[in-house]
Amino acid sequence: MNNPFCFNCNEVMDEIYESSGDDSTTLLQKLRITFHLLLCSRCSKKMRKLEIIKEIPQSQLFPPSPSFEETVMDKLAEDFLEDEAKAIRVGISGGFSLRSWVIIGFLILVSLATSFFGIDIIQFAFGRDSSYLIPLGITVGMVLTGYGAFFIASNLEEIREHFKIH
Repeated sequence: MNNPFCFNCNEVMDEIYESSGDDSTTLLQKLRITFHLLLCSRCSKKMRKLEIIKEIPQSQLFPPSPSFEETVMDKLAEDFLEDEAKAIRVGISGGFSLRSWVIIGFLILVSLATSFFGIDIIQFAFGRDSSYLIPLGITVGMVLTGYGAFFIASNLEEIREHFKIH
């Protein structure tokens, strides 16, 4: 742009691109660019497109991506909510594990088997008539039925999955 009266489109557009970010353009350069844009429709269209592009915020061009920490914490929260929902469906949150149920069942079985070691049940039952065996059978039946009912109710989801019951 050595000649102030030269209206070359390429030179004017170069001047626009160079001066778009700073205020170092002189008054003569601004007048020359404005005059050229008034006379040249091709350059004025380019200038309008450039102004439209400047108006678009940077956030619309490149939306912010979630950080690694946010992604991990969202995944952990999702897993936690799924576990809580499963516990609510089963009906017990934080119940006994299957190992605990087996240990408790074994203790009940051992206690029922060893509770009468000091007593000769056969002689005691025949000496007092066989009516003693009825309350004994009812007690053992109630303990085993209660244990079975609590075990099934607590582990219903695992039992359904194991036996494929829907």
